[in-house]
Amino acid sequence: MEGLSLVLAIREEEAHKTLDSILLVEEEIWCLKSRMLWLAARDRNTTFFHKASIQRTHANLIRRLKKQDGEWTSSLEEVNKEVVSYFLSFLLEDQRDRPEAQDELLRVIPNLVGEEQNWEMMKSITMEELENMLATMKLDESLEPDGLQVNFFMASWEIIREDLLNCCKE
Repeated sequence: MEGLSLVLAIREEEAHKTLDSILLVEEEIWCLKSRMLWLAARDRNTTFFHKASIQRTHANLIRRLKKQDGEWTSSLEEVNKEVVSYFLSFLLEDQRDRPEAQDELLRVIPNLVGEEQNWEMMKSITMEELENMLATMKLDESLEPDGLQVNFFMASWEIIREDLLNCCKE
């Protein structure tokens, strides 16, 4: 009977370790979704992050929109339709060359970057520069626009490093 207890104790210990790792993953998921700074104490309060994520979704919800004809709508279907229509008008507009507007705009923008600085900025990024940049950032800092935090990039570095470098080069 003693051998069986030892086997059960080992299985229980493994189950606790598995549960801890699953809880940590769940905690990080909710942290990413809520886009809030990670608690310094790394509290396992996933309910807090879940509620914060839901609250953010509600805060960003467009409840009412003024349509192109000047009338207001609160219908979710009409709001979606108006937003799509508005942005499609920009995306489908023919590309026109507007040299006068471009020249006018360039005249009022001061030239603060010299040739040497411009050449330095145009050089292709290296893996070493990318690694140094990530090393200087806070682990719980979010890189916009994807919202993923630096600790995600660090944890999956060996898998994503080449893809991330190629993305930065593009």
